[in-house]
Amino acid sequence: MLPDNEILAGLMQQAAHGNEAAFSDIVRHFEKIVYNIAMQATRNREDALDVSQEVFMKLWRTAGTYRGECSVASWVIRIARNTALDALRRRSSHQADSLTLEDEDGKATERAIPVLDGENDPVSSYERKERIAAVRRAISELCDEHREIILLRDIQGLSYAEIAGLLGLEEGTVKSRIHRARNCLKEKLTAWNIF
Repeated sequence: MLPDNEILAGLMQQAAHGNEAAFSDIVRHFEKIVYNIAMQATRNREDALDVSQEVFMKLWRTAGTYRGECSVASWVIRIARNTALDALRRRSSHQADSLTLEDEDGKATERAIPVLDGENDPVSSYERKERIAAVRRAISELCDEHREIILLRDIQGLSYAEIAGLLGLEEGTVKSRIHRARNCLKEKLTAWNIF
């Protein structure tokens, strides 16, 4: 669980003045979150580690630009997401039939998207890959608030309480945002005849 935003903002301010110990605390608090965002985007452990390192180098260089207009967690997540997307743009990636996350022990795990009965033939396999690509595209087209909440809850598997702490929200607000985000995702997929 992350410390409250005031503590993180204080650490960020100290880091902006060159305090390496404060910055190490920031890295310790966010390393797993940043890594999971990078892993989800790149689906490759080495690339995720590279992206994570790039995120923390950016944070170190730009710590002085944090103005407190959003929570430190939101700011770090935005930088991580943008850095991961930049990494994807720099290289072409293939679509996988799984999602890769880091478990609580720090091990990268592949979570397979289940194959439904009758999806083992080439036509069904192709259709499944198309559905997966459509879901990924639909998630990427959500507004930042909805995409962030879907990734945190449905992809990274964080609890409502963890998301509330991370984003500085009440649990009820988290639940309502997740509900709205899922409805937006469902509308997009329905419009594309995916469901």
